[in-house]
Amino acid sequence: SSIKSNFLIDEYYLRYVARSITSESHIFLSRNKQLLDLADIIYENFSLSVIHPEEFINQLDELKDKPDYQPIRLSGTSLEQIEVKSGQENFLANYFHNYKLKENQAELQQQIRRYLAEHDKFECVVVRKNETNPLALIVYGKHKKYELEIPILRVSNHDLSPTIARHIIFKSILKSAHGQQHFTRITDSYLEDTVTEAIQEDAFVKVHNGWLKANLSVVKTTSELSKYIIDLVFNLGEEYGFIRELVNNLNNENILINVQSSVDIERFIFPAKIIDFEIPTFIIPIQPRWASCLFDEHLANQMLPLDGFGAKPELAFNREAVYYRARQNSRGLDAPCRILWYVSETQNEGKGKGFQNVGYIGACSYVDEVVIGKSKELYRRFQRLGVYNESNVENVRKDINGNIMAIRFSDTELFNRPIDFQKLQQVLNKNNLLIVSPNKINNESFIKLYNLGNRHFDI
Repeated sequence: SSIKSNFLIDEYYLRYVARSITSESHIFLSRNKQLLDLADIIYENFSLSVIHPEEFINQLDELKDKPDYQPIRLSGTSLEQIEVKSGQENFLANYFHNYKLKENQAELQQQIRRYLAEHDKFECVVVRKNETNPLALIVYGKHKKYELEIPILRVSNHDLSPTIARHIIFKSILKSAHGQQHFTRITDSYLEDTVTEAIQEDAFVKVHNGWLKANLSVVKTTSELSKYIIDLVFNLGEEYGFIRELVNNLNNENILINVQSSVDIERFIFPAKIIDFEIPTFIIPIQPRWASCLFDEHLANQMLPLDGFGAKPELAFNREAVYYRARQNSRGLDAPCRILWYVSETQNEGKGKGFQNVGYIGACSYVDEVVIGKSKELYRRFQRLGVYNESNVENVRKDINGNIMAIRFSDTELFNRPIDFQKLQQVLNKNNLLIVSPNKINNESFIKLYNLGNRHFDI
């Protein structure tokens, strides 16, 4: 009745729409222009997709050479991420249905089929070792401008399950933010415990139909951000109240002088960066071979054609990692702080050996912990996080007391526009810049470099 009262639509068509809604159908085929014009409103209110028959046929016509269906390497590893094709619903539903929670396999199969049919609103992808060994199934809902919905998030039971779950959630947050969507909502009712634990660790808030997180792709001052948030949630529901509460914290002067509180707030709305937060930032050089294993998937992809190379999944998918360096000339590096990673031109084996186009700032991370100690002790403590073997750590240059430094960092954000050395010198206004140890930079320089590396951000 609300649709009829606001728009002039023949009752004949409305009756058919009403029947489709009450029968819990997902698709309504129509050539009626008035109904097609209201497709977004009808879907938003009743989850019924109104589609022209020709468009529906086009969506189902999957050409074998379509780029969307070509596998891509996931984060520089040998694993593949590929879009799901029609006809795989039964196999995937059988593989990923949650029998522990008594999920109906046929209903999951029907859900997947529906998402595949509505290709304009949903993206279905699977992470796999090979065609018969899928590791994860993810469905992204693209129908809301301000929010990325994830109605299906399944990870199969294997050793890497917790790590892959955290990796997928992190990449989903970045996907949402880089697509200029402000929130990520996970609405899967049959989540595995490992996935739920990963969601809770990532500052998602429990809401009536799932989990909700703010991910603001902005670089603003506290006052600008406060106004931005107020305007953003003005017409949104009560469940977005958690982000309104953040405004009170932003207006608290004590936050500005407390580095840990500043970092906590910034990470709560990650990947946002707050200009007047005095969070220390360092440029740290890293050799390409270590960067390729720890976070730089572009470098790792250069090595994939070589058998046995590329990043190891257990490391590439880890949200946190550790980097070892000499304690000397650390310039006050301590946690918490930010890092801009400078992928250096040289390696121990020779200049840029094995890698092309190096010598750039390519990523930003948060430092969670800096530990000074003996190489053997640090190696044992952080063994699960590092790509180094014990001899690598032992070879790090020691101070007079035999100590080295371990930097534990997390939530690394790869730049979509790496910053070359010449541009870096211009921003820092240093013609003879030498990056062989941590370089502390001021907040103004950090913001300039960060904005250069992330051109999609709202400034």
